[in-house]
Amino acid sequence: DFVARVQHIILTYIAERFLRGTPRVVEIGCGSGFNLLALRNLLGSRVELIGTDRSTAAVETVNAFNRPDVAGRLFDMLRPWDHTNDFLAGAVVLTMGSMEQLGKDFQPFLDYLLKAKPALCVHVEPLVELYNEQNDLFDYVAARYHRGRGYLEGFLPALWTLEKEGRIEIVETHRTHFGARHNDGFSWVVWRPR
Repeated sequence: DFVARVQHIILTYIAERFLRGTPRVVEIGCGSGFNLLALRNLLGSRVELIGTDRSTAAVETVNAFNRPDVAGRLFDMLRPWDHTNDFLAGAVVLTMGSMEQLGKDFQPFLDYLLKAKPALCVHVEPLVELYNEQNDLFDYVAARYHRGRGYLEGFLPALWTLEKEGRIEIVETHRTHFGARHNDGFSWVVWRPR
């Protein structure tokens, strides 16, 4: 369970650095809600936690926690416009390994976030653009694996463009150099709409 323990350390760092003091955290692609439970312990009960997922079973699992400060909602990142975005205004949006499944199809979700204007967006994801493919054999192999699996690609350059246009502010980009056997899955980019 070494990877799970490191993931918890990363979540703890993210919570202390970017989530403390916010009234609401919305995890997009929350799965079974294990991050929400960890955040409840890290942030206390004053923070409203919402977990969204496209899976009905995942949302039912989160709602089975039976906590008034934790709620699950259906939400599909590939079809975000099917959902209202009122719950995102002023919230901190968190993704942890859920955007990787979007591949190059992240634009509708990004547009949705830009319109919803959350206070902050924190994405802990494999970010292929942070690899040093030209000078590092491990990074070259990891990038090939990443692209072969169809993981998230182009998201970071899209954010760079939005920042140049003055539409967002990138607060931090960090590569952890840690992940699974084949790629770094726990790097992050933090940004806010302007």
